[in-house]
Amino acid sequence: MYPHGYSPRAYRAAYERPKARIGPQDEPVGGARVWVLPNPSGLNAHWTLATIAGELRRLRASYLAAKSWDQ
Repeated sequence: MYPHGYSPRAYRAAYERPKARIGPQDEPVGGARVWVLPNPSGLNAHWTLATIAGELRRLRASYLAAKSWDQ
């Protein structure tokens, strides 16, 4: 399972992981795997709709792959 809604800034601050990057994180939170997603705010203009969609596709593919192992 992946909790969602972690922007890089929020995740880094909340979990004291200043080097966290976009994508899957090595350490779980409360037993759940974590995937940090780009914040779609206008302040992140370098993240286009296409690159955000690409990251969401990576998350979905990873989730579906993990789900198939659970069955």
